[in-house]
Amino acid sequence: MGTVSRRISSLSLFVWLTIGAACSDIEVPPDPCVTYCEEVQRSCGVIDPENPGPGQYITLEACKIYCKGTSGMALGEEGDEAVDTISCRTYHAGLAALDPETHCPHAGPTGGDVCGSYCEVYCGLMTNNCSEQFSDSQACQDACAAFPTSGATGDITGDTVQCRINFAGLAGLERGGVDSQANCELAMPASGACGVPPTCDALCEEVVDACVDGNAYYANVDDCVDVCARAQAWPAGTSVDTNVSTIGCRLASAVSAAAAADSGTLEQLCRNASETGGGICGGYCDVYCDVLARNCDATLQADFQGELDSCRSACGSFATTGAPAALSGDTVQCRIAYATAAGMPENAGSEDALCASAQVSSVACQ
Repeated sequence: MGTVSRRISSLSLFVWLTIGAACSDIEVPPDPCVTYCEEVQRSCGVIDPENPGPGQYITLEACKIYCKGTSGMALGEEGDEAVDTISCRTYHAGLAALDPETHCPHAGPTGGDVCGSYCEVYCGLMTNNCSEQFSDSQACQDACAAFPTSGATGDITGDTVQCRINFAGLAGLERGGVDSQANCELAMPASGACGVPPTCDALCEEVVDACVDGNAYYANVDDCVDVCARAQAWPAGTSVDTNVSTIGCRLASAVSAAAAADSGTLEQLCRNASETGGGICGGYCDVYCDVLARNCDATLQADFQGELDSCRSACGSFATTGAPAALSGDTVQCRIAYATAAGMPENAGSEDALCASAQVSSVACQ
């Protein structure tokens, strides 16, 4: 009996070794999402907020996550050229190597209205990630038909279908969780992000709600509006602005702050939305010199002969380690705070003293 058992064991081992050897010779087909994502990154690059281009995803890994689960995309068939599938996007990612401006949007998450219509993509994402938001697919299609299509991949503000597609995709990262529900609401027709134009009122309502406690740099909505519309008078700009001091840039950061997952990210986003721009919504020295020219022309003349270039050059020596609205410390943030205060309506009559505190030899900012 023992001999028989040993023979069976030996035979079993032989069978498994034989099967294992045979399996090792089997060629495993490539993962279609890996193939797609590597192709789209090779042809289109990645999204770079500081240098807008044809990029469709923030990282290669973000593309894989979107492809494998968040999007709910079907694989499709080889030769797909105009349907909402992975195969269609892979095909256009290949063409994008020669013509990225045309084909990268087709290869990206929105499909560019080629790999599925915008509304097919949007409603597919809503069904996959936000199934309770519309009563049925036709209700989604009807709502989507009214969305403008003038946005860009990755938009987080602007009344467009691209902005809503972005939030519907983000909702799949934590399907059913708190962040997922918030992103589903932002993907809806009455979106608190995509339906908001870049105005001071929209920015200030968003930032006062999102940036609280240690990240609150405005006393209230009215205080924020006075900074935005009067003391600094930011231009509207757009939702994809970077390195420029606009309402749109600050609004994008405020919207992102509302969904920020960690304290470090929240802190930086709230600083971006502040009067200083956080070094993102305009360089610190651009913001400082612009507000000095607006509210403290005598200081600009005395310190920099009225020259903005001279102001920016000198400003480069200021430390940038202060917090927005700080009223002490030898930093650019402190000087921005006093120059901004000089333009606030409640400080009428105190402009000279406030401007003196914004100058290079400021006593307050030491």
